[in-house]
Amino acid sequence: MKFHKLITYLFVSMGVILIASAANAGDFRKLTLFFDDLQLHASRYEPVVFNLKKELQRKYPQLNLRKFQLEKAHIVAKSRNGRGSAQLQVKNNYSRPITIPGTVYAFHNHNRNTFSKIKLVHPGYTTKGPWKMHFRGNIILRKITLFVDDRFHGYSPHDDYSPSYEFSSHHYDPPFFGDDHFPNNNHIHSSPISLGARSWGTGREAERHCGQGSRNVRDGWDYPDSICNSASNATFRSGYQPVKLFIRPDTGSINKGGHHGHIKKLKISTKLISSNSTNSGPIAAVLGITIAGETFTRNIHSRDRGNAWHKGIPASFDVTGNWSKKDIHNARVWVLPKQRSGDFKVKYLKIATKKFS
Repeated sequence: MKFHKLITYLFVSMGVILIASAANAGDFRKLTLFFDDLQLHASRYEPVVFNLKKELQRKYPQLNLRKFQLEKAHIVAKSRNGRGSAQLQVKNNYSRPITIPGTVYAFHNHNRNTFSKIKLVHPGYTTKGPWKMHFRGNIILRKITLFVDDRFHGYSPHDDYSPSYEFSSHHYDPPFFGDDHFPNNNHIHSSPISLGARSWGTGREAERHCGQGSRNVRDGWDYPDSICNSASNATFRSGYQPVKLFIRPDTGSINKGGHHGHIKKLKISTKLISSNSTNSGPIAAVLGITIAGETFTRNIHSRDRGNAWHKGIPASFDVTGNWSKKDIHNARVWVLPKQRSGDFKVKYLKIATKKFS
């Protein structure tokens, strides 16, 4: 009789343990950001940095990140010579850099088998502050998955979300969670100012002042200097290794407007049009800004426009931060064609300030 009671007790205990484990496992969520094989170029001393919280809020503004404790991150990527690295930052704590494998021969092969999964563990004990990912080297990034813990073991009826999120820039980007989401921001006022360009450059050509022509005919860009104009003829020709075409903003209009505070929100925009050439296939590119050591991006693909893509693909996104005029002055706004893109023209590449403090 005692033996039967002991067996019953053991089974009940095991059931409790299993239920508790299942309950704990249910608290974990996966938040996935897709970057659609974005190519990154970063040196050892100047990494490309993604602010993961801002990327998540921009992709899915209803998500309350204050509810989550970051546990770890998985990256699907590859590097050109196996020398790239990734490093996770949470507040002021950094994980050790993890090498991203890869070879020259497989670098531009889009087969999933040519990518590696890199695992990074939370480097500290707090979830407060920014979550950032630092990349160094020549890297192609497919996605970043964050594993988080629901610290409050439950959620408000207003937070209707599933246990797993997958965000892709192939879909419409909801409005970015700006500073006006938080209380006590009456000192922030809207005063949109469109900024012109003071210089331009490509990934293979030295930066030049607006008005200076191009001397490089091997980087895939025709008339790249016209990107400074309001009606550009800058044209990407497929068949070349894709490189960025960028501008640096002219902050003179901020000074003329009499604004002396920090910039809280920026709007980045472009319009891509199919070129009338034999290689005028579907358009695929990345629109981005690199500012104060951080990079923000949005994917552009002709399938977003359905059958009307040949009329042009306008694309834009907002980013929020706390930038000085010097940060804006040194920023780069850029377009990067994707390896499989057809020929296209960049009709304009613009940056505008939207909020000042």
